[in-house]
Amino acid sequence: MQLTITHYFSHLSGKILRGGNHKNNLLICFFLLSITSLFANPSFDKKNLSLDSLASKNALTSFTFDCTAPTITGYFYLSGVTQTGYITLKIGSITSGTTSIVVTTANGFSGGIASTSLATNQTSIQIPISFNGLSPVGTYNLTVSSPNATNNCSVQMTVSPCSAYKPAINTNVPPILCTGDSITLTAASGIRYTWSTGETTASIKKNKAGTYSVTVTANGCTGSNSQIVSFNSNCEAGMCTGVLSPNLYNITFGVGARTTLPNAVSGATTTHVYSPTGGIIDGQYAVTNNASEAGGWAAITSDHSGDGTQGRLMVINADNTPKECFRLPVSGLC
Repeated sequence: MQLTITHYFSHLSGKILRGGNHKNNLLICFFLLSITSLFANPSFDKKNLSLDSLASKNALTSFTFDCTAPTITGYFYLSGVTQTGYITLKIGSITSGTTSIVVTTANGFSGGIASTSLATNQTSIQIPISFNGLSPVGTYNLTVSSPNATNNCSVQMTVSPCSAYKPAINTNVPPILCTGDSITLTAASGIRYTWSTGETTASIKKNKAGTYSVTVTANGCTGSNSQIVSFNSNCEAGMCTGVLSPNLYNITFGVGARTTLPNAVSGATTTHVYSPTGGIIDGQYAVTNNASEAGGWAAITSDHSGDGTQGRLMVINADNTPKECFRLPVSGLC
């Protein structure tokens, strides 16, 4: 099918009354729309002719919705205020192309995508939805469909009362701090914030222990929540006074024949199993002056301590179970 637009021009002489008689050359432009081979097919609907109908489409053959675990982003409340969110569904068996997604309009919910392109390696699709905030508290089922999908999905939506609204408080670090640390508390998205400290921003930064509460207005509802921040006294190292001295602890595995960790370093322990002879297999260790006993992967003939070939080192052949390599209680730092 071929679309051709042809321009024809003609000059005519004539008189134009413009405050008097003047003779001008009048340029008249004729446009002729020629459609070649368009009406050769008698079944073609001439009344619905449009340029868009002649454009090629990036058609999508089919795809499937995975309805087993839809993800709902957003919370919906009976507040009289319009609220928005997303339904995320997994998809598969895609032939790349363009399609639309439809969400049934029911119980104050609506949504969908007028046009979207899907790639063959795409695994999910996010569909915007809105709720008018007027439907009664309860649970509603929405149907998600597409003209190119081989199936539909029923997605359950919940409308809650405003009394159930409790804004989340997120922290950038665990709320147990050491001296000198600080923490940032961030309330869930809203339009108005009031913290117990008097601050009115979404986030506050604190370095003191205490209970921090916030009241947030969002989606037509107002709710409160609190976060306890505490300090861990065990991580607060004391300050030593006096003159700096040489190292208080100098840990060495000594020299000599193969031995266990407690024999080499008094009070030291490990959760690995000692290997008294031969190779050191998975989950075992040895304190030895000949690391090559562990196999070719640890062919070291001496340690770094300057004790030559008799200097011991601890060799561990770890397995796939987490274990403690070396533990030694330290006291008397000050």
